[in-house]
Amino acid sequence: MERDQRLDIEQRVYLERVRVFFQHAVGTQVRSSIAIFFVGLSLYYADVPLWDIGVWAALFALVTVGMAIVEQRYRHAKLTWENAKAWVRVRISLGVATGLMLGAGAFLLPAQGDVASELMIYIVLITGVSITFIGYTTMPAYSIGMGVTCMALLTVSFLRAGDRLHYTLAVMVVLSLYFLIKKTLEVSRTTTEAIRTNERLQIVNEQLQTEVTRRHKAEHDARVARDAALEASSAKSDFLANMSHELRTPMNAVLGFSGALRSGVAGPLNAKQAEYVQDIQHSGEHLLTLINDLLDLSTVEAGIFEVRPEVMDLSEQIERCMTLVRKQAEAGGVVIKIDVPDDLPMLYADHRLVRQMVLNLLSNAIKFSPDGGRIFLSARQLENGTVTLSIADQGPGIPPDDIPRILLPFEQTDLGKTKEGTGLGLPLVKRIAELHGGDFTLESVLGEGTVATICFPSSSVVDDSDNLQARMN
Repeated sequence: MERDQRLDIEQRVYLERVRVFFQHAVGTQVRSSIAIFFVGLSLYYADVPLWDIGVWAALFALVTVGMAIVEQRYRHAKLTWENAKAWVRVRISLGVATGLMLGAGAFLLPAQGDVASELMIYIVLITGVSITFIGYTTMPAYSIGMGVTCMALLTVSFLRAGDRLHYTLAVMVVLSLYFLIKKTLEVSRTTTEAIRTNERLQIVNEQLQTEVTRRHKAEHDARVARDAALEASSAKSDFLANMSHELRTPMNAVLGFSGALRSGVAGPLNAKQAEYVQDIQHSGEHLLTLINDLLDLSTVEAGIFEVRPEVMDLSEQIERCMTLVRKQAEAGGVVIKIDVPDDLPMLYADHRLVRQMVLNLLSNAIKFSPDGGRIFLSARQLENGTVTLSIADQGPGIPPDDIPRILLPFEQTDLGKTKEGTGLGLPLVKRIAELHGGDFTLESVLGEGTVATICFPSSSVVDDSDNLQARMN
């Protein structure tokens, strides 16, 4: 029987009862043949004519053959909830017919016949009925239908004699049938409850298997999606790296020629020409910065970014960055305050990348600072040995929900989209800090400003001359 999760628990229990019922019916023909033999033998010893015994046995054999045909068809059919009750009705009808033929054998004896033959028939029939009751506990209707029919005819055959002995035998038949039915119903309830428990466990097991299958499929789909995303990301990074490299060379040429024109190498320029050349150079510088950021970010994501650490003075790198951003700060009316202690230890890091991080953060702070605003740059060594570099501005701040998002490439706040920028600076700082084994964090309060902090791990700190010499070697 194929299980169907769409069926409720009681339907599944009933189908299982029917399956077990037909499974136990395999030996019905054998038991019927044995019953025919012993009842026929009892009739023979009671001097019942052989013709009567033959006709009775032939009719009994027809019922048995019909039962065998039904059982054979059942084995080749599909049991479903829609046809289960029809199969049971046919089987019970044949059971009643079997009981009818067994009980009818007792009427072939004369009313005042041989008591020994009657007792023999009683023993054979009660034994057959008992075996039937035991074998069909999952479908007691079949046992009761066959048993009641058989025992009722046997009782009537005893009562027609009209004496105390036969009345006693009739009472024995009724009592035997009563106890058999009572016990069968008890066993049937127990068996049905056991089947119900088993079906519930089966449903739980099927649900678990379905969930396991679903999770395995989800994991497989996730792996496929992840592999596809990694492949797409790798292709994107390779493309950006190649294109950025190809674009940077001609852009440097554009900047070189525009600078030469402004310097008057090719002759003096009128005011309009000088303005155009200046616009070309400013646009070229902005585009080159964008290309450089794209190149660096794509190589980081592609895993081919090269970090070349060496012993460096963080204070010196900060001063070099200040030289580069001073004009930008003066143009925006922004004042930059620096607080770096003289005893700040040396770092083992890539000085070019450190300058790039500081420049990105300072440029960002200047861009979002109001006219007359202040920027505070400070560096400290913490008690755990790490060195932090913080840049705080007095800009409009960043909404808390936007902070994780703007650390992703090409993501900007609504205000950032109105400013000149690409959304690559902060993600690049974060990647470079992580490549140094450090961390990058943003803290912001709306209307008050933002603090960007780079943390260099203690392993990057050169504490003394011994460590310095070891690093340099």
